[in-house]
Amino acid sequence: MENRSTGLSESGANDLPLPLNKMPECWKDDERMNVLFAQFRNRVANIQDWDSKFSFWKGLIWDWLSYTMRCSFSIYDLSTAFKRNDRVPLCLPSVMQELYKNREIVLEDDFIKDCNESWTNWAVNKLKGPVTWFYNKTVGLASNDTINKEVKYVHLRMVKKLGDIILSTIDDKKETSILPIGDIVKNCVQKTDNKNLTKDSVKLALIWLKSIRKAAYRNNSELMDPNLIVKLSLYGIDGFTEVEEGLYKLTRQEELLIKDLEQLEDTRNDITKKAKSSLTKGLREVARSWLRKRKEIEKRMAKRSQTLNSVQTLIARIHDARTDAEIVDAFRDGCKILQTVKESGLSDDHIKNTMDNISEVLEDLSDIQDEISKPLSSPDYDEDLENELAELLFVDEISSKFTGPPPPDISTRRVSVLPDLPDEFVDKPKPRRGPTEIPNLPEDLKALNIQDSVFSSYKKQPLKSHQS
Repeated sequence: MENRSTGLSESGANDLPLPLNKMPECWKDDERMNVLFAQFRNRVANIQDWDSKFSFWKGLIWDWLSYTMRCSFSIYDLSTAFKRNDRVPLCLPSVMQELYKNREIVLEDDFIKDCNESWTNWAVNKLKGPVTWFYNKTVGLASNDTINKEVKYVHLRMVKKLGDIILSTIDDKKETSILPIGDIVKNCVQKTDNKNLTKDSVKLALIWLKSIRKAAYRNNSELMDPNLIVKLSLYGIDGFTEVEEGLYKLTRQEELLIKDLEQLEDTRNDITKKAKSSLTKGLREVARSWLRKRKEIEKRMAKRSQTLNSVQTLIARIHDARTDAEIVDAFRDGCKILQTVKESGLSDDHIKNTMDNISEVLEDLSDIQDEISKPLSSPDYDEDLENELAELLFVDEISSKFTGPPPPDISTRRVSVLPDLPDEFVDKPKPRRGPTEIPNLPEDLKALNIQDSVFSSYKKQPLKSHQS
């Protein structure tokens, strides 16, 4: 059985690209690493081995970039980092070619040049060119001697990762944050606890953030400025104006002046204590020298205080001017809206016609409500009810004038109002007669007619007469 060497040379063990616990296990296997360090063969011959080898180098490059917090690199950087036993990987040009074809890396010069374009447009523009563009401009796989190993590339995934880290360091409660690039680097180092992060990587991440409108600075030439001022936002920004930059510089100067005044105040207090101590010890000349120094400090404080007052006044004026400008813009927009409404048909005649139409509609609604509120019963029916009530009241009045039981029913009112029969008809029985023999018939009929006329006269009287 063939024995594999699992040892590394002393230099190889000390110059690992990653900490030992993050290195792949096969790094100790000489035979396996010889295969991985060799150039790629034709992929058609063995697709599985080709893909496995490419995945190994792709993952190792990503781990190295994440550990070192680098966004740009060259083939020379990779060869130096992954040197093993004084050997460098010969397959790196092919790896870079495949990464470029997959749009995982781009040339650093193109990345900076196209920072003002959206990344979608960049990808579309690059796809328009031939795939062999990578060969012609960078690697040229004809011979390793013709490869430009110094050309820098940008790893897009790493740039996006660092951009997210930058955004995570700003206050999400603020709409925008303005910071110098030095503070951004410091905040990212504290966030990741990785001191390998450099200002160059942060600048590339800022270019990416600018392309997605999460960062803004004056122009690309300022990227070389060590005091670059950057505007950041989680919600998107349009740009960074001169007014915003000037206001930030004034605010920064105000902070520095306040800090300088605090330090001068502390120095003056210390000098006062030393002068008192010297005077207590009887060292009057020494105490006098301390007092002269304190007066110099106080003069500097007076100048700093006057400068601070001027800066604060200027800042207040700028804020007021911006507020006034916003108010004027609001007035202007309101005037445009009113003008648009007026042009849409708003006039005196139009308003009068509209109000007249409203009055007509309200009158129609009032008539409809009056019709709805009318009773459903007819007037004739109500008149019959009134007459019936009058009859009931009349019967009650007649009953109160005559003694005896109340009348049984209105239908028998003719009988109930008749006078009592004479005693001769009640006490003395009459002999039975034939049907044709009725004595005193005319007198009885006459009495009935008289009583009926009396009833009729009472019936014709209205209800009002009874109530009176």
